[in-house]
Amino acid sequence: MTGKVFPESANIYEDEAKVLFDYYRRAAERIISEEDTLQDQINYMQESLDQNTKKAEEANSKAKKMLIAAIVAAVAGVLLGFVAIPLILVGLALGGYFFYARTKAQKEEADATRGAQECSSNISALMAQKGNIRRDYRVKKIGVAYVPVAERVPAGDKSMVVDYTGTQPETNFSLTVLNQPDELREAIGDLGKSMDEMPLVESNDEAESIDTSDYSTSMQDVTLHDYMGAMDRQVRNVGYLIDDNREVSVSLPVVIPNSDRDRFLEEYSTDTPGDLPVVPIFDSEAIRRRTEDFSRLGELSRQAAADGSGNVDFFAQVMQELAQSVDMLSKSKTESVSKLVGYASQTFASVLKASYDQYSPTLEAEEIERIRTATFDYGDEVDGYQPFALRESSRVRYDLVSDVWVADNGSRTRMPFGMHQVDSEVLMPVIENLMQENAAERRSIYNEIQDQKTDYLNQWHRETDDFFGRNRAEANGLIQKMNETYAQYSESYTNYQQQAATLRTMKNSGKLEDAEVAEADNQDEIIAGFQVQANQCRSRQEEFTSFMDRIQEDINESAERFGHVEYYEASLRDSQARDIARAAADVQSLDPRRRDLVAVSPYLAHNGEVPPAPDVNDQLDEDFTLNLTEIAKSEVSALTDEPDGVNREASK
Repeated sequence: MTGKVFPESANIYEDEAKVLFDYYRRAAERIISEEDTLQDQINYMQESLDQNTKKAEEANSKAKKMLIAAIVAAVAGVLLGFVAIPLILVGLALGGYFFYARTKAQKEEADATRGAQECSSNISALMAQKGNIRRDYRVKKIGVAYVPVAERVPAGDKSMVVDYTGTQPETNFSLTVLNQPDELREAIGDLGKSMDEMPLVESNDEAESIDTSDYSTSMQDVTLHDYMGAMDRQVRNVGYLIDDNREVSVSLPVVIPNSDRDRFLEEYSTDTPGDLPVVPIFDSEAIRRRTEDFSRLGELSRQAAADGSGNVDFFAQVMQELAQSVDMLSKSKTESVSKLVGYASQTFASVLKASYDQYSPTLEAEEIERIRTATFDYGDEVDGYQPFALRESSRVRYDLVSDVWVADNGSRTRMPFGMHQVDSEVLMPVIENLMQENAAERRSIYNEIQDQKTDYLNQWHRETDDFFGRNRAEANGLIQKMNETYAQYSESYTNYQQQAATLRTMKNSGKLEDAEVAEADNQDEIIAGFQVQANQCRSRQEEFTSFMDRIQEDINESAERFGHVEYYEASLRDSQARDIARAAADVQSLDPRRRDLVAVSPYLAHNGEVPPAPDVNDQLDEDFTLNLTEIAKSEVSALTDEPDGVNREASK
């Protein structure tokens, strides 16, 4: 392979032949061009010579004729002067004119002769130049010299091309070298041993507190016990040893494979100049010094690969082991804590239910629904109120094995209806017995209260009805006035338009007969305007009516609440049971945090005091959902995929 210069050539020898051929072709073209140019100039001068010679001959002939004419005119004038003296003057004038014409012709002849002489001299000079044109072109010596423009540099088991011309961008090569590779391998080995010996129960001899204020302001720190603390320290130690490194780098103007520059070098250049001379034009020494640095960089890389600290597989294994360790530890810790908390909560819920009498909600559905809809209104329930009572046969017992409640008839439920034993066995009987002692006196008080409230309500309704009636009448009157006012405005505006049109007509024409006011028929505009106004009034009326209806509804609700006479015998005894029944029927409306308390008691879930939700940063949720194993696989794939555009096969 010798390289080449011209695209259509196959090698350097065809380039030499082409150079010789082009040289002689350009020489021949130059000779022919110079001869043609001089010959054109000679031909032009010859034409000028012929024209000047012809002009000189014509001017000589004309001068002779004018001389003869002048003599004839003068002699004729003298001879005729004997007949008439004025004819002498005419003959002399004609003779003088012809003599002047002869002088002018002689001058033209002299100019033409001088021009012919100059053309003859120029023709001689051009002929001499034509004869002196160089025609002895020849090539005595032709040679080939090479100019270094790039260098191939080994890169591991491959190679790359480095540019000398300064036209290629710099490519940076860097190598990160660990300062403590042995310590890193030892730390990773210790981490693996710790993963193989995970205890079921951690000891607490060397507990460590970790700051978590970045994740939550309500939980400022978390305690790591012996095993988790040791794992955390080992992981942090591995991270520290990986970060303890130094970076060695060098930049080279690499020719990108398959680029235009690379294809140019492949086609036109050679790496075997043989014995032919090499002319260093570019500063290749500076590039060679940098390639030597690159070679030392490769040596460091091979050394690091030999001891394992620079091997991509080694770091890939480290990343995967760390990711698996953290994932497994975090998941196992979270699951174990969740199971422990769930089991403790279940046990605590079972303990809390020990003081309750539990009943089947299916067997007592009718009684539970009756107490749930109870209003404890004296006017409705004084004569027919039935105290809340559940049958002993509806009691259910807890089955520890299946975690369900079983009734005597074999029916099962996971959410029984619970009544506290103090309420059902102590408070309800005591309240019922106490209320029986003075029932007659309380009934008279109830009746008096009910009569007073009824009287107040009747008076209230009369006054509110009167108030609403007067407001509606005033609103209707206001709407009627608005319609009348708009009609007057429309009529006045129409008259104004008519008068304004009449004034404009008089001003334009200046005639008195145009002073008559023209009647304008704008009935359609008036109807349209009334329609718009009517719609606006109707809209305001509907808004007012809706507003008054809402006020009426509020008044009716307030009147209903005011008219309610609390039947304290029933509410004191059974309000707790009613609240429990309503809570059991309204479980779906609970927020997620309260819904977890339903397993203890729906009543507790509704009415218990729940501490505020912990203030947790959104970053915590994102970090908990990270799959470190998958992330490590992705990063390892990115490390093992060789970047295109740098390394090339060694055969190239």
